[in-house]
Amino acid sequence: MADIGISRRKLLRTIHNEFQEKYPYLGLAFFTEAEWTKARSGKGGTIKCLPGDKKLAELCPAPPPKDERELSIRGNTLVQTLEDNFLKMYGLHVQVTYRKGDKAYYTSGDNQTMNLANLNKKLEAEGFTKNPPYC
Repeated sequence: MADIGISRRKLLRTIHNEFQEKYPYLGLAFFTEAEWTKARSGKGGTIKCLPGDKKLAELCPAPPPKDERELSIRGNTLVQTLEDNFLKMYGLHVQVTYRKGDKAYYTSGDNQTMNLANLNKKLEAEGFTKNPPYC
């Protein structure tokens, strides 16, 4: 049974909140192609998330194939796999996020190859912030 089912009818903020109910030390951030490219340029600066009040369907360039209408997120899903699946199925760049105090982080390095349940436990043990806000 899937932990979380993602459908095109859901608001981005709803997806984030449902994700956080299962993984309270993690969050999801959604980006346009332009913001994603800016983030990956290495020049630094603030990147802007997509508004949480938008439905996934409003932002997707095209519906996914019939056999890929809904994404399922489980505790054993790898961070990188989750991010790749959002891009493949919905055409959106997604980043798993976490926070400590005022400082926000995006997963990278070894965290990309961890599953969601284990990363959540690791961040809890390391004193990261519970329930980081959407973007």
